[in-house]
Amino acid sequence: MNLKKARYKLEHEALPLFYFENKNIFMLTLLEIRGELLYDIMDDFCDKIECENLYKKEDYKIDALNVNEEVKIVRVTMPDPRVELECKYIYFMFDLKFEKMKYFTVEKASLGKELLCGWDEHRNHLNYGFCPEDLNEQLQKIIQIYMG
Repeated sequence: MNLKKARYKLEHEALPLFYFENKNIFMLTLLEIRGELLYDIMDDFCDKIECENLYKKEDYKIDALNVNEEVKIVRVTMPDPRVELECKYIYFMFDLKFEKMKYFTVEKASLGKELLCGWDEHRNHLNYGFCPEDLNEQLQKIIQIYMG
């Protein structure tokens, strides 16, 4: 139960907060040390609530994608979600000046479905409905939402 709490805190509280408050510094750090950053944050949460961190650094995968010359996406593949609300993927989407930023989550839902959600800079939860399983279709949906 505590591992679930630590993971929720990482995916739905800490990462959006770090992202929106630290912008390019957070992105540069994430891209430089990759899964190690996420593992270390998760490990700290587990220490604080006295639970065992069952994940490894290798369980977190980072991909940087160019939408166009001005817009980038960093996709984090998370450890396999075990329960509802745990994320399978997290997408950080931003322009090069970090003036327009979006944080998307692909979350495990009931009946084998996944939900596309997100958090804004004011810590509001956003729900975009069911998410396509195909990664290319996911990207297209996220890009469409971002571009508005």
